[in-house]
Amino acid sequence: MKGYLFDNTGTYLTGNLKADIEMIYNKKQEYTVMKNKLSKQVNDLRAHVNSKSVEMDVFRTIEAYLEDENAMKTIASRIQFENGVGNSFYYLIFEGEDVSFPTPKSTPTLLANPSVRGNLDFAELYSLQLVDLKVGGHGE
Repeated sequence: MKGYLFDNTGTYLTGNLKADIEMIYNKKQEYTVMKNKLSKQVNDLRAHVNSKSVEMDVFRTIEAYLEDENAMKTIASRIQFENGVGNSFYYLIFEGEDVSFPTPKSTPTLLANPSVRGNLDFAELYSLQLVDLKVGGHGE
């Protein structure tokens, strides 16, 4: 017997009822195993994409803070990501003695906790501010 299903699965009916039932049962088992394997792979891929999505959101937020709207320049000394949390140490360079709390140029993707570690005047021309930024791990 020919047909779409048989042609695409590489099976055919022989006319022997017992052999045909066994062949269909075996083919069903084979496809069930294949479906389960593919389902696991899809779930693994979804989990991987979700973890990368969190990582990308963390780095987008760090980027928003590194592009401070009040600073002349930003110098990142360390950026890291581990277990869903991003950390960055960076310097903000301001003109003169005017410094401000870290202010991202664009809207951050995630909640962030910037902490100013210290300010330093540099030859009365510039002020340096060391910032410790933690992103993520707040239950996002």
